[in-house]
Formats: sequence, C-alpha cells, structure tokens
Amino acid sequence: MPFVHWLPRGLGCQLVKLGPWRLLSRPSAATINAYWWGTQLPGQREIKALFPNATLKAERMFGLIKSYDAIETNSR
Repeated sequence: MPFVHWLPRGLGCQLVKLGPWRLLSRPSAATINAYWWGTQLPGQREIKALFPNATLKAERMFGLIKSYDAIETNSR
C-alpha cells in the first residue's frame, strides 16, 4: 500500500487490514499487527546515529519528507 507509512501509526494499521495483502494472503489479525508494529522506518535521529560524521539532507515530495540523504564530509 503506497504512502501508508506516512500516515499516523494507528490509522496505517487499520488501512493495512483493508489492503491487498489481507485480501490475497489472508494473514491473521495477530500477524498483521506484529508486522505493522514491528516494522518502522528509521527517523532522523536514528539515521544521524548510524552516520555520525554525515550531513543529513531531507528530500521532500508534496511538502512531506520522503527520505534522507546522508552526505559524508571527509576531512582528509
């Protein structure tokens, strides 16, 4: 389901239960909840922790942050 990861977590969980995965694979509600609540995109703080020497640049689409670029600045 495109764009569902941009929605609030509770709303996204409800929409995933109505999506193609539920209709085609018929996973249980427990499987859907475990998948949804166990999978999260890393935020700006987590990315900064992974790349402490990099400058983060936010890429935007329709005014929302789509992704982050970690640009390493070597000081050799």
